[in-house]
Amino acid sequence: ALGSSLGGFPVPSFLDLELDPVEISRNGEFMSIFADLRVPLLSNGNMENTLDGPADGLDWEGDLFTIVPAENGVNPINGIGILRFDGTTPSGAAAGVDAEVSQLIDLSASAAQIATGLATLQTTTFFNRVDAGVNTDTEFQVIIEALDAGSLVIGSAAQLLLTDSDPTTWENQIAGLLLPAATASVRVTLLASEN
Repeated sequence: ALGSSLGGFPVPSFLDLELDPVEISRNGEFMSIFADLRVPLLSNGNMENTLDGPADGLDWEGDLFTIVPAENGVNPINGIGILRFDGTTPSGAAAGVDAEVSQLIDLSASAAQIATGLATLQTTTFFNRVDAGVNTDTEFQVIIEALDAGSLVIGSAAQLLLTDSDPTTWENQIAGLLLPAATASVRVTLLASEN
């Protein structure tokens, strides 16, 4: 009953933990939020560090990109930044190829859980695009690759998304991977295709 009059508010964050809401319910005269606390694995996953860029040794690496506060009617879904793919090669755009931006995540702290063969890694990624007419590229992917201690790929998962032409809406893509017991790290790649 109060939902329409209160509006939205951000769930607080603390100790670098993210809240993953499980249930919202009434508790006497209060509303309670029950949530899982998760340690975020991706650095700069919300694109808050606008200094991050390709080949700078920070968090995301790959083809040309910039982290911007807004772009041509596309505003951040949360926080202050969005990753803008600037080109499908390190030097610029080229038809028929992909723009890839990735991050390598060390999972050595979770080795015991991964060794059970029951650990999964899940990503939720939100994509959007500017509307520049019928020639606007629409294809995005999120790719998860499990790597062993020698950096060989021992498992992978990918999810493809074709976006709509509405820059005010964000489409999400969920990808998950059951990690092989020998996984030492994972690489998460965001990919835009010139389709």
